Amino acid sequence: MSPKWGAGNKCPACDKTVYPNEQIFCQDRKPFHRACIKCGVRGCSNQLRAGGVHRHDDINVCDRCHNEQFGPAKVYGPPDGKESIEEKRIRREREKREYEKGLTEFDAKRNEEVFQQQANQTHLKIAGLMSVATVNEFHLNEEILNEITRGKL
Repeated sequence: MSPKWGAGNKCPACDKTVYPNEQIFCQDRKPFHRACIKCGVRGCSNQLRAGGVHRHDDINVCDRCHNEQFGPAKVYGPPDGKESIEEKRIRREREKREYEKGLTEFDAKRNEEVFQQQANQTHLKIAGLMSVATVNEFHLNEEILNEITRGKL
């Protein structure tokens, strides 16, 4: 607000005239009273600026304190489209079970392949050591077995 001819500048915080001996300029070059330029919230030492003056219960409050105390209600929990802590825990447990299941299946398949390879090598060794018996030798062995079972040998 520009002053009229002969009138002093207006303080943006209290809308009273600021005389030259009590004026302090803020960040955006607007004149304030010495008492009006500080934020009125206890523990806050921010200086006010003309565009960031908020009045609550006759106290001048800076933008930051206004947003903290009187800003929109805080919404707790995950933002839209994100998973909550419980959903994340459940997802991780499911992934862990699937991973362990995959490991056990992989180990079982690998062990089966190793067993098959060892069995094939063993069968080849046994086949190499043995010879095929002729029919006469087979019958002879049957006769010996029969005598053993009867207790004659």
